[in-house]
Amino acid sequence: MLAADVYRDRIEIQTRTASEGTFGNDPSEWATTATRWCRRAQVSAQYAMVLAQRGHEERVERLIFRGELVVDIANTRFVFGTRYYRAIEPPEYDAEQAETTVLIAQEVQR
Repeated sequence: MLAADVYRDRIEIQTRTASEGTFGNDPSEWATTATRWCRRAQVSAQYAMVLAQRGHEERVERLIFRGELVVDIANTRFVFGTRYYRAIEPPEYDAEQAETTVLIAQEVQR
């Protein structure tokens, strides 16, 4: 199997844009800043237990990107089809072996 076959999910990377609402509030608007190929995978059962202890019990996945991915996780979300994800941990880049970035993300409401 070619390495390209593993990265078969297209993920939109969106960044929060600031705009003032009509009443002075700060509504969240999102702009797509990039679209990348990615592989979605489940977290291990042991790691899922650790996440559950931290309050991240449901719909947690590993998003694995080829190459380095630098994002501000507080202001970034990831969109796959109709699913929205927010990072719950900073991305980890493995430069020496796989040259991939692994991001632990939880599915959220839009």
